[in-house]
Formats: sequence, structure tokens, C-alpha cells
Amino acid sequence: MVREVIKNPIVTDRDLEFLCGDGRTLQKDNHLCSAPPIRPYSRVAIRKLLLSKRHMTVHLEFAKRNLKTQTMRNIIWSETKIELFGLNAKSHVWRKPGTIPMAKHGYGSIMLLGCFSVAGTGRLVRIKANMNGAKFREP
Repeated sequence: MVREVIKNPIVTDRDLEFLCGDGRTLQKDNHLCSAPPIRPYSRVAIRKLLLSKRHMTVHLEFAKRNLKTQTMRNIIWSETKIELFGLNAKSHVWRKPGTIPMAKHGYGSIMLLGCFSVAGTGRLVRIKANMNGAKFREP
């Protein structure tokens, strides 16, 4: 079990019990909790923004400077990301104390592009590939 936690820190208690295969359950006296060199603890993985404080400040200043009332009437697009597998909620991970979380690529989601304006809403389109400038300008 210790090897499995080191290899995949996002593994859950139920997954570990399934990997054992002999019906054992995780309890305080299991060797996972008492392994002195490793000492992994169950932690709640925190979702972190990938924008720095400088990015957020620059974006806010740009919006305050450029988005006047007349300009707001010309905004015609929006996008959203919907999770297909799992929830966008808390997940427990096994980590050694002092280990920093890493950002990895996402999977299991879809990208939708819909338009709206002061006059009403437009159609909703699913983006199947990566969005780039050429794809955005396609009719």
C-alpha cells in the first residue's frame, strides 16, 4: 500500500482497499499509518488559481480602464468548462509533510462557447479541439 501511495498520491482509501484484494480495511494500526520513513497523511487538495497576483492586478486595471458602459454593450461572447468525470469539489490526496502540490493537465471536461449580448442569447457550440485564433474565427 505504501508503494501505491508514493506512486499515486491521489489514490483514495477505497482504491487502496480494492488493490489489497483480501477484504482488509484501512485502520489506524495498518502499516501505511505506522511507516516511519514515509509518514503520508491524508490531506485535502486545494484548487489554486494559476494566475499570479500581478496577473490579476493587471487584468483588473485593464478592465477598469477599457470597459466603459458603452463598451459593455459590445461584449458578445462567453465560455464555460463543464466537468464530465468527477466533481469540481474537494478531493483527498496522500502527501508527505512539506510536499507542494503540482498543477497537471486537465482531462474529462468539455469546452462550450456561447454568445450573448444586450439583445439576447445566441447559439451554444461545443469546441472539440484546442481553441486557437484560427479556430475562434471559423464560422
